[in-house]
Formats: sequence, structure tokens, C-alpha cells
Amino acid sequence: TSGHITLIQINTIEINRLESETALEVINTLRKVAVEGISIPMGAVTGSAILAQYGPNIRIGLSPAGALSVNTIEAFEEAGINQTRHRIGLEILTDIRIAIPLIGSTITVKTDVPLAETIIIGNVPHAILHFK
Repeated sequence: TSGHITLIQINTIEINRLESETALEVINTLRKVAVEGISIPMGAVTGSAILAQYGPNIRIGLSPAGALSVNTIEAFEEAGINQTRHRIGLEILTDIRIAIPLIGSTITVKTDVPLAETIIIGNVPHAILHFK
């Protein structure tokens, strides 16, 4: 070990804590929104991008429709000559039931939340050969 990175290890206990706290916060927020609902313009119900912002506001009920999952995602990507980008994030998935008068549907909402990003720098070669 001559000052080079030989191991990267995430703090699993901290990641698990973040996952559970995030899940609780999302559940609490969904409960609050489900009680209050949201208001949208009537044109948004038509599915038309042109009419989406027009018409009187209507109240839409939202409610959690299934399980919530919070998963850690990790990725290693090339970031240059002998450089690697290491990303850690949370993927949040949940189903939400939308209740509009005379219409109802369930949608899956997915959100990725970045937690950390690191560039790992390796040795740069003295020469780069490019063969075709």
C-alpha cells in the first residue's frame, strides 16, 4: 500500500439508518397529503398539455396504495483516464391512488435521492495507445 486506494466500504449502519428515517418521513408526508389532498386545474384531467393549466381548480384525493420501498443504489462509472465515479443514493418507490371525481387510478412514484459521490483516482499511465 503505497498511498493508493485499495478498498472502499460504505457505512452500512448509517445507510440503514438513512433508509429507515427516509421511509418514515415519506410515510408521514403521504399521510399528510392524503388528508389534505391537492388542488389542480380542471384542464389537467383532460390529458391535454394545452389545457392543463386552465379551468376551475378541483380537489384531488391522494392516498398510499401499496408498500413503500427505500433501497440503496450504488454505481461505479468511468470518469476519465483511470478515474472512477462512485455514487451512492436512495431509490424510493411507492404506489399512490389518485381519486378524482368519476376517475381513479394508481400510479407508481419513483424518486432517486443522491447521498454521496466520490471520484477515485488511479495511476495515470505514461502513454495511452489507441488501436482500431
